Parts: sequence; C-alpha cells; structure tokens
Amino acid sequence: MSRAVRVGLSALALVLVASVGAGALLWSTSFPGEPLRIGPVENPPATRDDLAKVAELRVFFGHRSVGKNILDAVPAAYTAAGLPVPAMVDIGEASALPGEGPMIADTRIGENGDPLGKLGNFDARLRAGLADQLDVAVLKFCYEDVTDDTDVPALFERYRVTLAALEAQYPEVTFVHMTSPLRTEPTDLKWRVKELIRRPNDNAARERYNALMRAEYGDDLLLDLALIEATAPDGSLTTVPHAGRQHLALAPANAKDPGHLNATGSLAVATRLLGLLGRPEPVS
Repeated sequence: MSRAVRVGLSALALVLVASVGAGALLWSTSFPGEPLRIGPVENPPATRDDLAKVAELRVFFGHRSVGKNILDAVPAAYTAAGLPVPAMVDIGEASALPGEGPMIADTRIGENGDPLGKLGNFDARLRAGLADQLDVAVLKFCYEDVTDDTDVPALFERYRVTLAALEAQYPEVTFVHMTSPLRTEPTDLKWRVKELIRRPNDNAARERYNALMRAEYGDDLLLDLALIEATAPDGSLTTVPHAGRQHLALAPANAKDPGHLNATGSLAVATRLLGLLGRPEPVS
C-alpha cells in the first residue's frame, strides 16, 4: 500500500472518530445493513430417542478440522443422556467400513481450499462401494472452501448436481447436507474502515452460498451449521454488515480460535447434528 493511501485511510479514520466520538471504537455487530433473512431452518438438539436411533445407524461423515470439533463432542452428548457412546471409527483413505455393526465412520476428506476436490473424493468413495454399506452420508465443506474468490453459484450447482446423482443412484442412503462454517470477525475501527472501502469479505460469500443451501434443502435434511455457530449460548445472533447487507459470523462465545469451535460450540453443533440424523426415516 502506498504512503498516500495509508495517509488517506488514517485521515478517514480520524474523521470517523471526530464525527461519532469514542463510541466509534466499539461499533456493534448490529451496524445497519439490509436485514438478514435466514429462512425456516430449525435444528433442535437431539432427544434421548434421537441419540438411541443414531446409535443403530451406519453413518459416514467426510470433513476436515471443524468436523473433528463436532465429532469430539459426540461422546459428551451420549454421556449426558446416560447412553453408551456409539462406535466411532476413522476410516482414513478406505472406501469401506471396517465391520458390519452400527458406527459413525469419518475421514478427513480432500484438502481445504479445494471444495471441488472434496466433492469428487466424496463421490468416488461412495461409488467405490461405501454407499452400499451406509444408512446416512454427510459431506461438510470447510470455511476455507468458500471465500470471496469463490464462484458461489457454480460451486453450489456442482454440489447440487453431484448429490442429486448420488441420491438417485443410492436411494437407500439418506444424504444430509450442511451449510458452510464461518469465522469470527473483528469490529474495531481498522476493520470498519476496511468495510467502508468494501474490503472483500469471506463470511459474506459464505452467506451467499448458505442461502442457496437453505433454499434447496430446507430443514428436513439440512444442518444449518452457520446459524448454529453464529448463535451464542444466550441465544443472541452474531451478524456483521458488508456492502449494505448483514451476514452471520462465528460467535466468539462458540470459538476456540477464529475458525474452530470450543467445547461449547462443538456440543451445540453435535447435539443438533445427532438430532437431525436421528429424525429422518431412512429412504426405502
């Protein structure tokens, strides 16, 4: 950045402080923007019956690090309900389950930043024989897979077409979908100046992707991971403006770091995922 640009931004910051006083350093996440319309997606926490049902299923979950946060909280959900924890198995690079009984099988799928590669890997594994062993399959993208540089409509369409083909080929498998996870966002003066000059915003791109997911899959088979992450334990919703529109951000109370979940956030997501897995009847 040139010296002239830096000086200009500094001058703009001084003008903002002078015009609104010391409160400029503490902008609220409710800063004006077009109201956020999320839609009627509801993911209530799992009941004891839901947990018991999931323990009888054969589930495959492809994910990366936020997915591990979620899986790490599964035992706590079962222990709190007084139920035995189901078998949980990392299958690595395999395209088959390691046994015949119920289990939650998972793998760190693909590479972060390459959502099409993850989608292709998920598709290939299921078609290599894994789908014939499953009751439920879930693919979760990472926050790094959807950024301001992403062609959001193209990515969503590739996802929709790929999953539709899998659903048609394997009607006995229930495919559960997830919105993109989020990151926390600062709201200090430096960040707000960058917002005023329309700095690219990755969470805003994730909101565009997630809106397409909500519209396509509703709340029957969609875990609104973004909405759960953005909802603090007190029920407040973390929203931030960008380019005149509001979008969700990871609530600090749910965050271990800017992109990952702490124990509170992990349990909130895990109980809702288990609730969703326990409610749909497997497609026959």
